[in-house]
Amino acid sequence: NDVLTDALATRHRNADLIGELKSRTRAALDARAAAEDANRGKSQLLAAASHDLRQPAAALSLIVNLLRQRITDPSLSPMVRGLERSVHAMNDLLGQLLDLSRLDTGRIVVEPQPVDIDALLGDLLREVAPQAVERGLWLRAPRCGVSLDCDPILVGRMLRNLVDNALRHTSEGGITLSAQT
Repeated sequence: NDVLTDALATRHRNADLIGELKSRTRAALDARAAAEDANRGKSQLLAAASHDLRQPAAALSLIVNLLRQRITDPSLSPMVRGLERSVHAMNDLLGQLLDLSRLDTGRIVVEPQPVDIDALLGDLLREVAPQAVERGLWLRAPRCGVSLDCDPILVGRMLRNLVDNALRHTSEGGITLSAQT
């Protein structure tokens, strides 16, 4: 009788545990579905916002270019250069946001190809050299002889972001970019 009573009690406990496990599993699946919906919504919002912001950013770039061409007072040139840098940085950020949203939604295709890192770093340094000189900083990228299979556009953007941050947060001295296998 005691064995039968214990067996029935165990069976009821097991049934209760199975019910609780099913309930928690259902709740976890519902939470996962809600998180995936929220992530899709975030990605769509990010894509729409970055896309919609590109048009006024492009118009701003054109206006700044016209302003630079029409300025005759040399004392205003530093302000226009600063404005140009800000617009360029904003356009870069919008491009990065758009790329991130495309990656998130699977709409961007990574196209790996052999990339000469020395050439990539050299191009980047030539591009940012005026900003470094203006801030009194030196830039270096010792030759490394490394070639990688990667997407040059995405890696270039990543490196540009790193260098922009380094320029922004370096007040004296310089920046060295190096790569190794």
